[in-house]
Amino acid sequence: MKKTGIFLFLIYFVYSNLLLAQNVKTEAPYLFSKLPQLKNFINLKELYRIPLDDESGKYQYYIRDTWGIDADNDMNLYIADYFNCTITVFDKNGKYLRTMGGKGQGPGELINPETICIIGKRIYIYEHLKGIKTLDLNGRYVDFAVAKFGNFRLFKPLGDNLLTVNYIHIPPKIGNPPQFAYPPEEAGYHLEIYSKDFTKIKRIVTLQSDDHLMFIPDYALAVDSYNRIYFLNGRNDYKINTYSADGKLLYSFGREYKRIPYSKKLIEDYKNNVRNNSTFLKAIEEQKYPQVVSMIFTDNKGYIWVVVGECSVNNGSRYKITSTVDIFNDKGEYLYTFESPYFLAYNFIKNGRLYSRQYQDDLNIRVFEIQYNK
Repeated sequence: MKKTGIFLFLIYFVYSNLLLAQNVKTEAPYLFSKLPQLKNFINLKELYRIPLDDESGKYQYYIRDTWGIDADNDMNLYIADYFNCTITVFDKNGKYLRTMGGKGQGPGELINPETICIIGKRIYIYEHLKGIKTLDLNGRYVDFAVAKFGNFRLFKPLGDNLLTVNYIHIPPKIGNPPQFAYPPEEAGYHLEIYSKDFTKIKRIVTLQSDDHLMFIPDYALAVDSYNRIYFLNGRNDYKINTYSADGKLLYSFGREYKRIPYSKKLIEDYKNNVRNNSTFLKAIEEQKYPQVVSMIFTDNKGYIWVVVGECSVNNGSRYKITSTVDIFNDKGEYLYTFESPYFLAYNFIKNGRLYSRQYQDDLNIRVFEIQYNK
């Protein structure tokens, strides 16, 4: 009897642990680092700059306000002007080639091009709150897809699809009887995959929005050559999540980071800027700290570049802010840290080059060659 009781207990113990194991949710691995592994890893060599001088008339082109920029496989640079509704093209050495578009709703015309994304021989242009217009590299009309709802500040190629952070703001109820413009549960920043005809394929993750936060996750998004997706985990932590092309969470990584409050210069800038005072100044004073991860890039070597803390995203690129840039490998190992004033919203890395937008106090678009010292 005693042996039988022990045997039955062992069976119960094993069975109970099997059931417990089935109910335990496994989390993706998280690699946390303290110190970088390398020194003198990266140099940025300026190759050329494209000067912008408002309406001086001394250049062959006129670019009023640069928003979306991208490059094709031949390193030609395409610059979208939100207000002039044009796309201006320069060759790999910065020589002016042509200007496409123009304000209008015709096949080759544009209305407020906010973001452009070049895939192969096609330019995908997000026209603010309207949809995606597709042109060939010479500006000839190909297609148009209506954006049903949301705000797509930028999007990136993901294989044959498009990846975007879709921000949906839920305004107060309107009408009689009052109704929400969108379902309240749709509020937030949604990391989503779309087809090129702008049909939503999948929502990967949602970060909740708060109107009292200075939170801009749109630029903290990157895709590498293996179609792995890198996206921040939240506003207040140094954690970057890595997803597969179908949206499965693979692993996370980050480093030890001491947060630094908003600078006095940035706060004074908002106090002096009446247009932004009511919204952003209150958020800055309440939050005190900028979001930890501001921007994410990937390069052609498979490294992940992470811009942390206060950067030009916070001040609308009105003046230079020297950003802290961390570099990780594709395993999430912390390699290198350096500082640079040339990381802004809508920047991108492609073809071994960093393309940097202009500041309002420095009207030059700059192109750098990334040199690796390893």
